[in-house]
Amino acid sequence: MKNAFFLFLMIILPFAVNSQVISEKTLVKFENINEADPYSFTYDEKTGTYLYMVYDSTRNPGNMVMSNKGNTDWYDYIDYFSAVFDENGNYYTTANKKINDTTYNYYFLRNGKQELQYEYISSELAFNAGKIYFLCNDKGKAFITSYDFKGGSFSKGKEYNEIVLCEFGKIPYEGEPIGKIGFTKAGKPYYIAKSDGFACLVIGESEQKHYADIEAYNFISDSKGNFAYTAKDTGSFMNSGGAFVVYNDRHFKPFSYVYNLILDNKGEVYYIATDEFADASPQRIMRGDKVLSKTYSGGVYNLGFTKDNKMYFIASEKKKKSEEYESFIVFDGNEGKRYQSIFSVKEMSDGNLLYTGLINENKSVIVKGDEEINISKNNLVSAELLQDGRLAYITAQYGNYETKVKDKYFINIDGKNYGPYDGLQAISYMSPEYLLSDSKGNFAYIVNGNRNFEEYYSIVYWNGGKSDEFDYIQEINLVKGKPLYICAKSISKDSYINTQRLYYGNKPLTGEYSALNFYKFDEKTLTATFAVTKGNELVRVEVKF
Repeated sequence: MKNAFFLFLMIILPFAVNSQVISEKTLVKFENINEADPYSFTYDEKTGTYLYMVYDSTRNPGNMVMSNKGNTDWYDYIDYFSAVFDENGNYYTTANKKINDTTYNYYFLRNGKQELQYEYISSELAFNAGKIYFLCNDKGKAFITSYDFKGGSFSKGKEYNEIVLCEFGKIPYEGEPIGKIGFTKAGKPYYIAKSDGFACLVIGESEQKHYADIEAYNFISDSKGNFAYTAKDTGSFMNSGGAFVVYNDRHFKPFSYVYNLILDNKGEVYYIATDEFADASPQRIMRGDKVLSKTYSGGVYNLGFTKDNKMYFIASEKKKKSEEYESFIVFDGNEGKRYQSIFSVKEMSDGNLLYTGLINENKSVIVKGDEEINISKNNLVSAELLQDGRLAYITAQYGNYETKVKDKYFINIDGKNYGPYDGLQAISYMSPEYLLSDSKGNFAYIVNGNRNFEEYYSIVYWNGGKSDEFDYIQEINLVKGKPLYICAKSISKDSYINTQRLYYGNKPLTGEYSALNFYKFDEKTLTATFAVTKGNELVRVEVKF
């Protein structure tokens, strides 16, 4: 197939809007596509390599990628968005073709050409030190394959019955976490391998001590590269009992279950250990084999340390002469006041703790060090610390959808009330907090509103104004005291078509686009960058403050 596009490296004349310099650069211009799809491309900014997904409903399979480095064949699926690029702009990705309803062939592609084929190749390509590593399955065996950029050669690792990837990102999301291949500081890959009744940690090509089973979700490492994880000498983690912590070739006493592993800078491992009984799961804090706390009948949660190494956790146990449980904070060895439940423990700048508690169904409390703030009329949603040290909290009076009574949300910042609002939106999926702030006392938040439970909209508020109404708002930052954000407005609500635009405060900085992709904001240089489509062109936009 003829290559369908060519590159422009021309920068369109920069222009200024309200003290911001905005520049556009054409990345690629298609010859035979009138309107480029903003959701069907990815590119490497360093080298100028582009991938554009083409779908043809008249073909089977009907997906192919066009690129200035080479087009692919037609496949049922191509993971173009997760492509890896080398320093010369060559791209690497995976694809598959359907054989029947249950069988596929998987391929590793370099610049669109097939370089390797197995029954399964993971789309999670891990790049490290000039090599790509990925998990493969073939003929009932699992193994790690690596590809060397310089030599252009593949290396196949040892085969096992199963390989479990045990490096997990810090991004919170719903559902079961997805593991990745991890790397030591020396650049060696590590993962858990299982075969013939044993499980072991593999570092590079070296198998560590064998156990009956290893739990991937409790896997951590210290600053020196030593690993800590939980293992069993008999049975599997599908069944309770016999779990112990392994750390730097040592393993400690077994419990029914252990979790919440933490490593300090002195070579010690802390964790929560569980004993199992018929009606409860008593838990305690351990450091290696040493018991650090009493055993709490209702469990222990949220083990952590402050910056000055004071230990804290939430504990729960039965009330005296009652079957009901109550919760309390244990901070630096001292048990705090008891509540029905405790949530959201945070360290403050002075080293004390901020957390929320439930007293009863009608009353909540915010605990800020030794201070208590009682919330009795509304439901307590969140307590947050602004960057200038002020306390902010959110409460709600919940309505009734069936009777068309709206929710009412309120914000209290250092004693000043804002609201009511129909709803509030978390600042980002990375954080459950609702308020964005800076050290100079500026703040912003996103309000969600509705009209008669039929039309929904979003507004940005800040301590100097508010925005217009938009269909939704995302990617918000505070820049020089004002919010910078992406907003969307619907062209057709029936077809869910909308346009996106970058706003600063209540003023638009850019024109309207189908989508703003690959959005980034650099806090150090105060620069926002993103890619858009304009007709048959892919364009990079830069906004500099």
